[in-house]
Amino acid sequence: MGTESGRAGDRLPPAAPFRAEQGEIIEAMLADTSDLGLETTLRWIEATRDVRTELLADAGDRDVLNLIARKVLVLADADLVFIAQPDDPEHPAHLVGHLVVTVASGSRADLLEGEAIPVAGSTTGRAFTSRQPVHGDRLEYAVTRDVGDGFGPVLAVPMRAVDSTTGVLVALRADGRPGFTEDVVDMTANFADQASLAVHLGAAAAQARQVEVLAERERIARDLHDHVIQRIFAEGLTLQATLQRTQSPDIRERLTRTIDTLQSIVQEIRTTIFDLQSGDTQTSGLRQRIHEVIDQQLGDSPLRTHLRISGPLSVVDQHTAEHLVAVVRESVSNVVRHAWAESMTVTVGIGDDIVVEVSDDGVGLDPTTDRSGLANLRRRAESLGGTLTTPAQRTGTVVRWSVPLR
Repeated sequence: MGTESGRAGDRLPPAAPFRAEQGEIIEAMLADTSDLGLETTLRWIEATRDVRTELLADAGDRDVLNLIARKVLVLADADLVFIAQPDDPEHPAHLVGHLVVTVASGSRADLLEGEAIPVAGSTTGRAFTSRQPVHGDRLEYAVTRDVGDGFGPVLAVPMRAVDSTTGVLVALRADGRPGFTEDVVDMTANFADQASLAVHLGAAAAQARQVEVLAERERIARDLHDHVIQRIFAEGLTLQATLQRTQSPDIRERLTRTIDTLQSIVQEIRTTIFDLQSGDTQTSGLRQRIHEVIDQQLGDSPLRTHLRISGPLSVVDQHTAEHLVAVVRESVSNVVRHAWAESMTVTVGIGDDIVVEVSDDGVGLDPTTDRSGLANLRRRAESLGGTLTTPAQRTGTVVRWSVPLR
């Protein structure tokens, strides 16, 4: 592990808030501070624009950081570039103990991602705490042995956004190559600042959009509760009063079935309200997938179907969710193809266990179906430490799939 024999780069003024016309400021600043020529200056400006374009296309943070690293690799004529960020981005800067390499580009880049760099005693850490570029002959702290032995000149610039430092961009050249000039230091530092600011503004805009979405979801949930549920409940009471006055068995059966359906609808709306207010995309995604697989299996079937979901779907991990959706698909398919039923109820309950229960009023379970059609459901349950049961019924079939909540 070598020691840094260079000096700190020219001090840049602390990062300050930028006005709305930041694009013109960036271009003027780069043109004024560079002696590398107009073509090179324009390439740095173009790189900044590319980062903004990537953000406007809703690219993920990792994709944007990878683009920044690739641009600096070429424009700074480096052999390796990596970006290191705080291990806990919620911590204030003075409490950050390590920076973690999140992306890397160039020679031996695959060896770096995920490596931790201590803030104390490292070139990267010094750039992070001082919020100033640092360049020298060698890294103070070798991220890996290969990087310590194979590289010489180093340039570390903080990625400053308004009053925070989101990370450090580090460029390295191979051992024996000349060091980074002051012009390259300035251009790289300016680019890192503008790229970091663009990422910061993109994140702020995304957060603002999320707040708007959550506010709209809250409004919809409130309207469902205050208006839709109350109207359905009132109509249900009317039907119950009508049921008490009619003597026709056929009409009584139809009214009873309609009242039960309204109760199921109210329960579904209440669960939907819970999902809307939780703002959990995983929950709404799983609920949507359950609805979709049921609709796919029903097709044009006249089978009356009721879906009841209770409990927080958000606690179901992705692996178990895949099994749950597959179990609903296979169970509904079995009813549609074999049961000759008029109605079916699908219940998904989340408690101490995750339970999927599919019941129908069909012809009952055939022994051959038990050996073939339910075998895969049983294997899925056992792979998760659960069980599959088919409780005895006078009519129809009940299939109950239960696994522990992990």
